[in-house]
Amino acid sequence: MFTKKSRLVLLSVLVVSVLVLNASLALAAEPALVLKIVEVTNKGDVSLTFDKEMAEPAEGAEEQFKVTVDEAEVKVTVVEKTNTPEKIKLVLEQKVEAGQEVTVEYTQGENEELWVKAVDGTVVESFEPQTAGVKSKEEDSKEKDPEAAEPKADITINDIEGHWAEDIIQQLAADDVLIIDEEGNFKPQEDVTRAEFAAMLVKGYQWKNADLKEFPDTADHWAQDYIAVAAGRGVVEGYDDGNFGPEELITREQIAAMITRAAKLEGPVEGQEFADADEIADWAQDSVQLASANEILLGLPDNTFQPKANATKAEAAAIVYRALQLRNK
Repeated sequence: MFTKKSRLVLLSVLVVSVLVLNASLALAAEPALVLKIVEVTNKGDVSLTFDKEMAEPAEGAEEQFKVTVDEAEVKVTVVEKTNTPEKIKLVLEQKVEAGQEVTVEYTQGENEELWVKAVDGTVVESFEPQTAGVKSKEEDSKEKDPEAAEPKADITINDIEGHWAEDIIQQLAADDVLIIDEEGNFKPQEDVTRAEFAAMLVKGYQWKNADLKEFPDTADHWAQDYIAVAAGRGVVEGYDDGNFGPEELITREQIAAMITRAAKLEGPVEGQEFADADEIADWAQDSVQLASANEILLGLPDNTFQPKANATKAEAAAIVYRALQLRNK
């Protein structure tokens, strides 16, 4: 039997939304995590990812993990993630419905601390296996109809008062599209990275499942799962060397390509005739025209597009906001 670290990473946004219902560990029993299914987006398998320390995750999987759905034991398939060699994936070979409970029991590894994480990397809960009756935290990621959604309380953001995009940033933050740091700042004037923009798209469009596509340089990155979802949908792409460049500052022409794919805009259309149109990459020409024609991504006062220029977080938020508004037209 192989061994593994007992840290758990919950990838709820990729396959199915779940609530942490109970995370108590009995001293005489194997560690277990009980999850309650609160929303099923693909009516299919549930996938859970665990950190591991073995080279061959499939061998001995049936002995290592015991999974039950509503007290009925189900078969488990373990798949190693290609670009993340330190993780394995547990796939439950049984369809689940809302309201069902999934219990995962696993053999104790060397690392005795168990972590339950949200997809953005933040810790939802952590505790020691010797501690029983731990209070759990709930994370409700139910997708709601925007028109029928209940009013949401404003989130306090310290650094946007008087900013031209204040209302947009406040709205997107309330809708959980933007990431506000622990100090309550958004930093609207900072340039946005490729990872941050990919996360905005996934959170804004509330993509819950997709064929995942991973990149060698996003392993263990905080936005790894957002990027994998967006790439799986064909919204974001990597470079010729196979990497994504998550910390690189995104360019305006890259934003045009991503946002038009996300909004599923189609051409041909005639957008704004920019003075620097010859500087726009061939692969981005149609996207720039689509984005400008739909007034998602606008030109500058001097009638240039500046395709190689970067965008601030505030500008990126405004672009995503405009694209999301197209759904209501």
